Amino acid sequence: MSDSCVVSDLLDSNNEAKRLVKLSAAGIYSGSIETTAADIETFLAMVLQPDAQRKAQNELEVVLGYSTVPRLVDRPRLPSTEALTGISEIFRMYPIGPVGLPHVTAEDDTQNGFSIPTDSIILTNNGWVLCAGYRPTVQLPTSQGYFTVTVKRTLPEIFRSERVVETATTIPKRRIPGRRRACPGVHLAM
Repeated sequence: MSDSCVVSDLLDSNNEAKRLVKLSAAGIYSGSIETTAADIETFLAMVLQPDAQRKAQNELEVVLGYSTVPRLVDRPRLPSTEALTGISEIFRMYPIGPVGLPHVTAEDDTQNGFSIPTDSIILTNNGWVLCAGYRPTVQLPTSQGYFTVTVKRTLPEIFRSERVVETATTIPKRRIPGRRRACPGVHLAM
């Protein structure tokens, strides 16, 4: 086993790029923290929800048998497994960022009777959008009174694969609330 690592070797061999090497290593390390945490939390969710895990296991055995490894082309035939292991369920329970990126309105807009003037800064509360459900109706204070939002979700800590399967056909896949986004680290990953 070697005592060196890629970062140490790069730092020793090239003094001019030390800052770049350190920043790249920090970015790679910090990116892996969130994915590792999500994996551990998903494992713990399976420990707490053995019925959901058992249902997906039974589906795999019935559809693929005991000797076939699931492939991407098998996803449409495995709705419970897809719901359980899908990114949507993980993001529902553990959103990447609790608050979305700021946006500025280009023109006056109205949402559910609430007036939003031009040049307003809008922040999407991803955690609330994905995980709301403790109260069926929430009233948010505004300068014009209260803005009432009806939440059509169940408690986020309770996994129900049926919820994900039911909505997968009716709601476009949405990883982050608001609009479709690309991975911000795509260039580093490539």
